[in-house]
Amino acid sequence: MTTGHKYHAFTVRALAGYQKCAYCSEARALPPAPAVQGRPTSEAAARRIDDHRRTSLKLLILSKLRECGDAGATDEELEALTGIGGSTLRPRRGELAREQLIEHTGTTRMTTSWLHATVWRAR
Repeated sequence: MTTGHKYHAFTVRALAGYQKCAYCSEARALPPAPAVQGRPTSEAAARRIDDHRRTSLKLLILSKLRECGDAGATDEELEALTGIGGSTLRPRRGELAREQLIEHTGTTRMTTSWLHATVWRAR
């Protein structure tokens, strides 16, 4: 399809499973779940999670971040709020950040391990 312009500005409709260009309405599917390249267990996990499950998890994370408002939440706090384990939560939170549905607040908070953690909020 010829669009008449060189650059696409894809707006994310991630929760619907696609991205759409703001200029020409060209749509494309979202990429598959991310995996750590060269790590067979990570690649297997990325293949195993289906789109419906990914979307459900992302919706839950996004709704909890919206409930937190500007105060946001760390990954550890999101684990407690959602009941999602960290190894499942972090990739979904990363997808939400890449899709520009959430953002880093610019602050950190102390975790139960006394480490500083990034605070995220819904956009």
